[in-house]
Amino acid sequence: VVQFATAGGTFLVGVNGVDAAFLYNGTTFTATTITFPSGSTLTTADLAYVWVYKHRVWFIQKNSLNAWYLPVDQIGGELTLWPMGGIFVRGGTLVWGQAWSLDGGASGGLSEQCVFCSTEGEVAAYQGLSPDVDQGWTKVGSYRIGKPLGRKAFVRAGGDIVIATTVGFISL
Repeated sequence: VVQFATAGGTFLVGVNGVDAAFLYNGTTFTATTITFPSGSTLTTADLAYVWVYKHRVWFIQKNSLNAWYLPVDQIGGELTLWPMGGIFVRGGTLVWGQAWSLDGGASGGLSEQCVFCSTEGEVAAYQGLSPDVDQGWTKVGSYRIGKPLGRKAFVRAGGDIVIATTVGFISL
């Protein structure tokens, strides 16, 4: 689950890769209005992980190297695909994604990145608003770490992310 605020209120958005995605407004659980592009046979039950980056809700499609995202400041609507099969050369599937902050050095402060982690211990970091055209989306790094020990095998520590892997704890 992830908490996300819109003009319509604050909601929990939840997925688990088995059941249909849900919304919770603090009182009531409801189905989402999330849809896939026309012609897709996927349902929200195929979404296995959720996080927020730059005012967008992002999802991981279970058993794949596909990430999906919603329009800015929305908890429903049509998802946009970000296929990552060509990014992770060792294969596997996506495990999780997160926003990660690091010192921007000459830029005078922190720089937020969107990171994706695979089951094979590869991490890719992107900067920009989204993969949409003219949004400044750029790959800024890729890293090889030990294989992560699961979807919940990390902790946010300040602006950093510490990952439990087969070779120990790795700080991004």
